Amino acid sequence: MDTGGDKGAPRRLSRQGIFHACWNTFALPGYFCVNEYGMTELSSQCYDNVIRERVRGVHCRRLKVTPPWMRTLVLDPTTLEPVDSEATGLLCHYDLANAGTVMPVLTEDVGRRVDGGFEIVGRAVGAEARGCSLALAEWDAPVAARPRDDHD
Repeated sequence: MDTGGDKGAPRRLSRQGIFHACWNTFALPGYFCVNEYGMTELSSQCYDNVIRERVRGVHCRRLKVTPPWMRTLVLDPTTLEPVDSEATGLLCHYDLANAGTVMPVLTEDVGRRVDGGFEIVGRAVGAEARGCSLALAEWDAPVAARPRDDHD
C-alpha cells in the first residue's frame, strides 16, 4: 500500500521505482501495488483499481476508484464548472461519510475523469505540497532547523 508518503523525504521514488522495489524486495508484481488517495478533510479514501480488475481478469489502466457514497468532480480551475469528459481540472470531492457536514472539498490536485474512476496527473501550479509525511519530516528534523516555538 503506497500512500504517497515520500513527500519531504531526501530521496523520492517514482511510481515505477516503487514497483521495482516491491518486486526486488517482496517479489510482488506491480498490479499488487496499490496507491491510496485520501485526506484529513474526507472520511473515505480512494484506491487504485488494479487488484480488483486483476481478480476479474480485466487488464485496464490504473485509476482511482471511489466508494459508492463518494463523488469526485473535475472542475475548471477558472470557472469551477465541471469540465468535459477526460479533460483535466481541479478535483472536488463530495463524501457522504462526512455525515452532518457533507460539503465539497475542493483540492489543488489536478486530475481527469476516466470511465470507472479518476486519474491524478499532478498538483495545481503554485500549490503547496500536502500530506502527513510533511509534518513527520518537520518533526523529525533537527531542532535548529524547525520553526521555534515556546515549548523548545
